[in-house]
Amino acid sequence: LFPGALSCPTQAAIPLIPVFSFPEPPLYPSDSTDTRFHLRANSHTDAHAHATATATATVVLAVVIFQDDIASQGDAISTVGEVSSVVLEFDILTGDYQITVTADAGNPFNGDLVFNLNLGNQRIGPGLATSLSKSFHLNSPTATLTYSGTRSGLASWHIGDVVTTFEPHEFGSGVVDLDSLASRDELEASSTVEQRPAPTP
Repeated sequence: LFPGALSCPTQAAIPLIPVFSFPEPPLYPSDSTDTRFHLRANSHTDAHAHATATATATVVLAVVIFQDDIASQGDAISTVGEVSSVVLEFDILTGDYQITVTADAGNPFNGDLVFNLNLGNQRIGPGLATSLSKSFHLNSPTATLTYSGTRSGLASWHIGDVVTTFEPHEFGSGVVDLDSLASRDELEASSTVEQRPAPTP
């Protein structure tokens, strides 16, 4: 009935590609700061990249608290002060730490001293101590000693690990008078690594 329709020139010109075509964005844009792109870029470094991305995006704070009674181990009162408690806070991903040592109210820290904090993690193995020590030269009595740093070994600790400040014949902890090494307050305690919520930005 419509002979012209069979010879319509437009039928042969219909393209075989989709009518609508949009360019795809690059999978790994070079200017992207989103670590998810870099995680997929190199499969053989996925594990390392994931750890790096997690560390930059997350702070996982852990805390270990040690209590020490006055002369609890039968030692004499130290000439440079008596330890009451020690709080170790650290980032379990980076090993960044801060330590706060509090003295007994009646025996504040004073003079030239070193606070030896040697910590053994029961899960990692006996006799392997992580040393977080610091010297102080105090001109007046003080109730608190605070210091910070980075110790890569702390990044191998886990929430729930049991940590000790001493091990017989291996290592010990405490405050020592630098002018009279025999005068010291031994810190013999154990505690558990607990997770602490990250501070609000």
